[in-house]
This record gives sequence, structure tokens and C-alpha cells, in this order.
Amino acid sequence: MMNKQLYSVWVYLKVILNYIKGKYKIFMGNKQQQQQEKESYLQDQYFRDVRELQKSSLDSHTQLTISVQKDIFKWNNLQYLKEDFSVLFSLLDKCVNLSTLTLDLKANNIEDKLISKLSQTLVNCSKNLSILKLDLWNNKIRLKGVQNLGRALASCSKISNLYLNLSYCPIGNEGISALSSALVKCIHLTNLNLDLFCVNVGDKGVFEFSTNISKCVQLQILKLDLFNNNMNDNSLKFIGLGLASCTNLLELKLKISYNNIENEGVLTLIQGLQSCLKLSTLFLEVGFKEYDFTTERILKTRIQKVKRLVYKCVYLYEYVKVEYDN
Repeated sequence: MMNKQLYSVWVYLKVILNYIKGKYKIFMGNKQQQQQEKESYLQDQYFRDVRELQKSSLDSHTQLTISVQKDIFKWNNLQYLKEDFSVLFSLLDKCVNLSTLTLDLKANNIEDKLISKLSQTLVNCSKNLSILKLDLWNNKIRLKGVQNLGRALASCSKISNLYLNLSYCPIGNEGISALSSALVKCIHLTNLNLDLFCVNVGDKGVFEFSTNISKCVQLQILKLDLFNNNMNDNSLKFIGLGLASCTNLLELKLKISYNNIENEGVLTLIQGLQSCLKLSTLFLEVGFKEYDFTTERILKTRIQKVKRLVYKCVYLYEYVKVEYDN
């Protein structure tokens, strides 16, 4: 119970920190990291208001960052918020020379209808787009929305770096299947970062996702957060089999805590990773229903067999799912 509460607090604080960094543009880390972040910020055109973007030269933008938080428009009427998003997407339609686009749209009550408009915007911007970061955390996106989004991503033929956060959006098994089917068509994709915690995904969805991800043969970096879904040992078996086909994979970060996972599932996952001959970096976070030191010893032995690893961080713990009374 304590672990889950602490994790929830950590997630909340992370969201707040990201919001503050976006609003006040705080540069963190050591001096070298600060300088790199400042240089990246200066190259980007950064907007937190639709009106600011409207005044700019739209077709001149090549790197664009837009952060839309609930308080920016200061509308009490949700209809006004929807209208402003429509304006935003129509402006982005004219940014035809974008190579990098970052959209922070978290927690804005965005529904499938608006996602359809966003998807069409991405199609219109897809000519040169190679880096896309799209944060849709905690919106009201369902199957239809993610299907439209998937079709838009499939049209981005040059995309190589994709970050997509759909956490707390109830897309389910069919949603993750539609999304991963689209990613197969992104033939230049090398860096994929998906945040999919609390999206109601189970074995069926993970199977489809793993089958599709095995076809992303250019993939070098994969970061996948499947925290608190409906996965079990079969799900991890599917992931392991899928990753075994990703022969160019260099870095893997996988978070699979708060699922119905036992020892055998993680062991089959690690076995699949042994086929990733170029894998040098592994971060694995697993929460078990039951955990003991024997499990830890066996896992460490299996991981040692992935001999090419330069950096490995494996975080194992036991969790307790709490049932709340109504």
C-alpha cells in the first residue's frame, strides 16, 4: 500500500514539476545539461498562447513547442476551450515546414472529435516532420480518437523520434492495437517512447502491440511504460518475443509494475532480450504480487546472460493492491 501511495505522489509531483518547467522555463541538471537545454530552447519557437502563435510567421517554423495548460485560456465554458483548440490546430495546418513538433496538451478534457482535428493537422505537417512529442495525458480519448491518431502517424513517413503519452486515456486493447499497427508504417522510426499507464490494456492488446513492434526493424531506443494495466505473465511472454525480433535495439526502458505479474513472466521476458544482440542499456521496473530473494537471484543470473549490457538498472519489489469500499 505504501509503495503504491508513494508512486502516486511521485507521479503527481513529476507532473507538477513538468508544468512549472514549462511555464517558467527552468533549466535543471549540471552545467553541461543546462547549456544543452538552453541551446535547444533557443532553437525552438516556444508558445504558451494561441494568440502568440497567430502573430508569428507560420510557414517559417521548423522547430515548434506549444504548451497548453488549462489555465492558459482562462475559460470557464468548455465550449470556448474547444473553439480555441480548433484555432490552434488550424494555425498548425499552416506550419508546413516543421521538422520538430512538441505539443503539451495534458489534462484538457480533449475528446475524440478534437483528436480527429489534431490528426488531420499532423497529416498536413507531415512533409518534413522527423521528431514528434505529443503529451495527451489524462484526456478523454477513446478508440476512435486513437485510430485517427494512428492513421496520422502512419502518414509521417520521415518520423524517426516519437514520444506519445496516452496515460489515463481509456483506449483499451483495440486502441493499443490500432496505434501499434500505425507505427509499423513509420519505417524510419528509431526512437520510440510510449507512456501507456492506466489505459486498460491486457493480454490481447499486448499481443497485438508486440507483434507489430517486432516489425519496427529500425528501432534502436524503446521506452515503454505499462504501469497499472491488466497484464499477466502471458503479456510479458509476448513482449519478450516481440523484442527478440528488434535486432537493432540498443536501449530498453520498461515499466510494468502493478499488473498481475509473477516470476515466470519476467523470466520469459529476459529470455527474449537475450536475442537482442546489440542491447547495451536496460532499465526494468517490475512489481510482483509475491516477491522473494530467490526470484531476485534467478533474474540477476538471467540478466547476466545478456552479455552486451553496459548499463543495467533492475528495480524489483512486491506490491499490494488495495480494494476500497464504496
